Amino acid sequence: MKILVLINSFGAGGAERQAALLSKGLYKQGHCVTIVAFLLNEVKEVKVDENFSVENFLSLSPSIESSSKSVTKFFWLSYKLIKITLKKSPDVMQSFLPVANFFGSTLGRLLTKGVISTSWRSLPNYRNKKHLFFITDYIAQKISTYNIYNSQAVMQSTSFSKGSKKDFVIYNGYELPPCVHLARKNLELKDDEIAICHVANLIPYKGHEDLIKALGYLYKTHPKLKWKVFLFGRDNGIQKNLEALARKEKVSDKIYFLGQCQDVHNYLSAMDIGVLPSHEEGFSNALIEKLASGLPVIATNVGGNPEALEGLENCFLVPPHNPKELAEALANLIKIVTSKKDNPQKRTNYIKDKYTVEKMINSYIKLYESKL
Repeated sequence: MKILVLINSFGAGGAERQAALLSKGLYKQGHCVTIVAFLLNEVKEVKVDENFSVENFLSLSPSIESSSKSVTKFFWLSYKLIKITLKKSPDVMQSFLPVANFFGSTLGRLLTKGVISTSWRSLPNYRNKKHLFFITDYIAQKISTYNIYNSQAVMQSTSFSKGSKKDFVIYNGYELPPCVHLARKNLELKDDEIAICHVANLIPYKGHEDLIKALGYLYKTHPKLKWKVFLFGRDNGIQKNLEALARKEKVSDKIYFLGQCQDVHNYLSAMDIGVLPSHEEGFSNALIEKLASGLPVIATNVGGNPEALEGLENCFLVPPHNPKELAEALANLIKIVTSKKDNPQKRTNYIKDKYTVEKMINSYIKLYESKL
């Protein structure tokens, strides 16, 4: 099959990584794959071949807004994508993220006779900020051959056609990278200290403020517990406020801001507990990465988090915006981990079995071939 993968931007986000993993896997199975990403000032085309690297693809350019901000750019972008689509004449148009879904479905329907497949990765809160997305998302879903969602929660909240026969859930594929085990002493961790991590860019909805308030409550109510918290993620302008809050809660000496980290999986080998206190999630790659590393996890009961944690031992859900319950869950889990009653390998094996890249790729291929 000739497959054209369309995405809003290059960047180190979860959707970009899934698009890259899918493209690489499709090529390995003998298909001709081209990725097209549109940025603020250019449309970039990347042919997937034996030299294709997911990491290189993600580092081509930072993730930025699409070029459809003005009428002029809208028509410029349409022209470029029409030209590429006619040149490639794809059997499959596979798009990721809302803007790409709109362009991919409309151009695919007009210019090809192949499969038009859209991929939806997050809860639809963005529609409340930009109401035009209600229209473009509706059009994309209605004229596509398939609409693919990365969790049941995303499908139920994002789909305009509940129970449609062309709506499918395909969970993210996770590729467990080779792990370089970092010694705990590199992070100045003592043997009796519990290492807690939160992997997310410093954005308000990721719940860092709730976590720090929870840590303040934990410190006051369980002063004998020994722990440190490591925050991985790019600062989007709130780190100074978070540091001030940590000082106010008297836990600043226990919290470490490590910034954006490309090899975070190596650091996870030195951790004991993972947290995800976000206010909204589609299906979190960071959550799956923690579980694949064997960590017990506390996550908020939002989006696809309940699906990811279902049936996993020593993994707990708490309400969002609730530092007190998060603190109590942390206290309980710290005691469990300290008592050595946890089995990390069970979680690792479960994730390796359920969220394989091969399973994700084969699910896409099965849908494509059923129509072609």
